[in-house]
Amino acid sequence: MRRGVLQASLAYVIWGLFPLYFRLLHGVVALEVLAHRVVWSLAFLVGVLTVRRQWGWLGPAMRQPRVLGLFLASSALIGTNWYVYIWAVSHGRVVDASLGYFITPLVNVLTGWLVLKERLTWNYAVSFALIFLAVWFAVAFKPAAQAGGRRDFFTTVQPQPSPEEPQPVAAARRLRQARRMR
Repeated sequence: MRRGVLQASLAYVIWGLFPLYFRLLHGVVALEVLAHRVVWSLAFLVGVLTVRRQWGWLGPAMRQPRVLGLFLASSALIGTNWYVYIWAVSHGRVVDASLGYFITPLVNVLTGWLVLKERLTWNYAVSFALIFLAVWFAVAFKPAAQAGGRRDFFTTVQPQPSPEEPQPVAAARRLRQARRMR
């Protein structure tokens, strides 16, 4: 039990540090970062399967069109998820991107409760309420955007050059921001 908790905690710490890493790659196109992630994930997977000698499932899976279709669909969804997250982080929208990870459990629980008629236990109800309040708080109290002081889920406040900032530095920053907007 403790080993699983430690592994899960470590995974969340690593996931929490991803934005810092992706932010360092702000000059790199999100699609290129995604391509590297795919290639290095594949290399890691091949290594793990080789060490564990677990290649037996691949042959039968490759002969089943339905399984291949499901693999293709899931990889497309995961790739899209990665791309959107990398793009959002590189464009300074970490909070907006992270809200998706908070909202997903809410949608899952609501779907189970409303569509599948599952019962909400006390623990699930409390967890649901806490996640809902966290999402509401993040959206309701987000700093107002510059344009008209309007609160908007999809806008971020862009830093303005300070008066003492040299013009070439300010111009370089504006150029970086314009590239991010593309």
